[in-house]
Amino acid sequence: FKTYEGKMIQQFDGDFAARVYHAEDEAVRPELLRKELYRLGQFIRESEVEKVEGKKVPTKKDEFEKFLAELWKTKKFQLDCDFERVGYRRIGRSTDERTIIATLLPAGVYFSDTVSYLIPANYQLTKAGKLSQEPLSPDDARSVLCLLDSLTLNHYIRSKISATLNMFYMYELPVPELFTAQKKKLAEFAATLLKNPRDVKERAALEAFIARELYGLPLEDW
Repeated sequence: FKTYEGKMIQQFDGDFAARVYHAEDEAVRPELLRKELYRLGQFIRESEVEKVEGKKVPTKKDEFEKFLAELWKTKKFQLDCDFERVGYRRIGRSTDERTIIATLLPAGVYFSDTVSYLIPANYQLTKAGKLSQEPLSPDDARSVLCLLDSLTLNHYIRSKISATLNMFYMYELPVPELFTAQKKKLAEFAATLLKNPRDVKERAALEAFIARELYGLPLEDW
């Protein structure tokens, strides 16, 4: 599998620099599965249900782990690496041209520890115990990408960090609640820029749309 490092990506650009490392699928995938089963287990525990997919949730650790593995196989769930993902450089300095550098990366690739990403799918559990894995919609992913790469959020975060974009900085970003039409508009911008990251006119239009329409910044503040 192709492995991405932070230095390989630029804003809206997943091919900024050539690949250096390659990961063997059989060496990496079992570890990713182990971590994802742990995440699934936490989700089920926090849901406090007695049955999932018609089967009683075990209380003993060994039985619970076997239960999770069978669920995963039966439901044919996918790992994060099987989805396309919004990824960003974990190293981000306030002195760089841009502090947040994000792009959309394809399915079927691995990330090094210098690339963090938006979880591409979440679990849902009905009251009847039906479990599903719901992927993030393309419009949602591309909307977040546009916001992360915007001058507005870059300006906000520059004064808060020194060299690393830790998750608690990302969680405190003031992301606006978007209407469906706004998500669609951002997704259209992203589609154009992912094809040509150096489309200056499209980029300028995106920055103006985010600042004026989503954050309500007047020209003086801009």
